[in-house]
Formats: sequence, C-alpha cells, structure tokens
Amino acid sequence: MSLRVAYIVLAHRLPRQLARLIGQLSDDESAFFIHLDGSSDRRNGYDLRRAVVEALADIGAGTGIGAGAETGAANVVLLERHACYWGNFEIVEATLEGIRAIVQSGQKFDRVVLLSGQDYPIKPRSQIKSYLARHPGTEFIETFLLTAPNRWTEHRGPYNAVARVKRRHLHFRSRTLTLPWERAFLPGVLPYGGSQWWALSMDCIRHIWQYVQTQRKFVAYFRSTFIPDELFFHTIVGNSAFADRVSGHDLTFADWSQPAPPFPAIVDQTYLRALSGSPKLFARKFDSDRDPGVLDLIDRNLLQESSVRPMAAV
Repeated sequence: MSLRVAYIVLAHRLPRQLARLIGQLSDDESAFFIHLDGSSDRRNGYDLRRAVVEALADIGAGTGIGAGAETGAANVVLLERHACYWGNFEIVEATLEGIRAIVQSGQKFDRVVLLSGQDYPIKPRSQIKSYLARHPGTEFIETFLLTAPNRWTEHRGPYNAVARVKRRHLHFRSRTLTLPWERAFLPGVLPYGGSQWWALSMDCIRHIWQYVQTQRKFVAYFRSTFIPDELFFHTIVGNSAFADRVSGHDLTFADWSQPAPPFPAIVDQTYLRALSGSPKLFARKFDSDRDPGVLDLIDRNLLQESSVRPMAAV
C-alpha cells in the first residue's frame, strides 16, 4: 500500500522509547519530524538531543531507517526547539515547526500524523497505512463547538470550554494566571476544541500553514488561551472548507477515566486486552521507566503482520 506519511512527534523524555516508536513506524515512504522540548535538558538532567541521536543510531539497522548526517536516520528531522510548558502556546509553536518543515520540504506526503513521544502503534504499520489510504478525504481530528454543550462545558475554572478561549490566560512557564473578565472572540470565527492529536491530509496541512502566515491576529489571540494545543488547530479546521471532512475523533487510544494524575493514565500490561479490542491505530501514554515490558507485549501480540485482523471502523 503506497502512502507517504509524515509524522510530527512531540517528545520531552525517554529517548530510547522515542527511537523505538520511530523504528516501528519507519519505512521508505515515511518521515519523522521530531520536536524535542527545549526545557527538557534542565528537567531531565541530560542532553536529550544527543541521547535521541544515539538511540536512533542503535536501532538503525533493520528498521528501514537510513543513514543521515546528524540523526543517523535519513528520514528523521530534528526540529528547532521550543521550551514547552503544559497549557502554554509553545506546544502549538512546536507543532507548527513540524508543519513548516513538512510544507517547506517539498516532499509529496499524503498524510500528516501528530503523535507524542510516549505514543506507540497498536496496529501493524501496513494496517495503519491501509486504513489511512482508504480514507483519503477524511480529516481525523476531534472538533466540537466550544459554545455548544460538550465534554468541557461543566468543567470549572480555566478548564471550562468557554473560559479556555474567552478569558485571558497569562503564562509564566508552568504557572498560569487566569483573568476573570471575558473578552470578545475573534469576529467571524467560531471556537472549536478537542483532543490534541490528529491525522490530517496534506491539503489541510497546507491550509493551516497558509492561514497562520496571514492571520496574525488569530495567532496572537490564541497565545493567551488555556491549553491552546486543544483549540488552535481545531478552530482553524472547523472554520475552513475542510470542516465537512472532519471525522470528529482522533486515532489515538487514551484512558482519561482514572481519578488521579497522571492524565491520561499510563498504559501498562493490564491494558493489553483493551488495546487489542480497540479500533484506534495508536495509544498513549506509555512510560518505559514504569513498565518496560508493555511494548514487548504489544510487539509480539499486536504488531506481528501475520496476526493482522480486519479492522473495525474507528
């Protein structure tokens, strides 16, 4: 199945787990645009970029990853780094770095998929590509109108759907101050939100890139929203000609039902049955420091090409 896929991966730790993710998804038609959190070296106590380069070199043989000057992988690009803090606009900027690099690369990708460095496939690579190829006109992104009843409507404080966009949020690294006054939203634009993760067509990606180049007031407005990575791209797509092509959901399994942090829940070996029965293509959030064996189980039980089963609709 011929399908050129560009993966934007946002990572801040676990370099060997990141390399393993790339190794599982890599083939001659795929490329990876990796953003490494610019604040991660201070937080982790080591040079994340160097650790990622070393990890990629270790898994290069037999994965379809070729030789490259910096990363040891011809299909891996390390993006300009932004210091990212949860809830802040820098995560949007990190994603835009990937979009910029993809658009300006001149390569003819069919699909762009946004993942985190703690994601992992739960379907074989061939099945992922086959599913995406069968839905060339679908934009896999969750979008819901923030001013209509939605899953954030009853949330309190800055997490409330309308408060996320209509109140001004001032960010100081990992701290956020929410001002109590509502402001007018952008004229002629409806606010949308949803899960951060998506898989969009290349035409949609080009539209997003052109939009952010010309709509400076839009970009400036979202700098003071709350968790803009769950708002920014959704609002652009929801107000575009691509809105009729939106699936309304993403392709990533996550468990938000746990009563205590971390959110979403860390996916460990107890989730294997749930992952096996899920129609999703990817899952998160994995942590090889906490459960080093879960990815081995997924490799053996879910990612063997010989065990591929017909996929249910996502």
